[in-house]
Amino acid sequence: MLNARKRAARLFKWTTALLVLAPAMDTLAEPLRLEVIEARPGVSGEGKPSITVVLSKDARSAFAELPHNHLGSVIEVHAGNRVLMKAVLRTTIVSGRIEIAGSFSHEEVSGLASRLSAEIGNIEVEAVSK
Repeated sequence: MLNARKRAARLFKWTTALLVLAPAMDTLAEPLRLEVIEARPGVSGEGKPSITVVLSKDARSAFAELPHNHLGSVIEVHAGNRVLMKAVLRTTIVSGRIEIAGSFSHEEVSGLASRLSAEIGNIEVEAVSK
């Protein structure tokens, strides 16, 4: 159990260094559609239910390019018609792994991870304000 928490904390640190919750405003660019190859429920480094999303190679490259034009911008992460989180883009994520954490229950995280893996198959990331 301790090793799992350490791994989760390390993953959280590496994959979500750019994410700070913030309110959204006007759209700055077209949404970036990213293919999800895996989505799994977990626990964030803060002990909250989270979803770890693994992007395809093409999606990873596209997501890594996002900060070049939108560093410091608020981004929204969408799945289907649902906004999963809003965050400030602080740095580039080149690993292709994104941890989505917020005020989700364990049941919501499990259901959404299953849907992302099976039904939806992608997320959208949109820069909405600077």
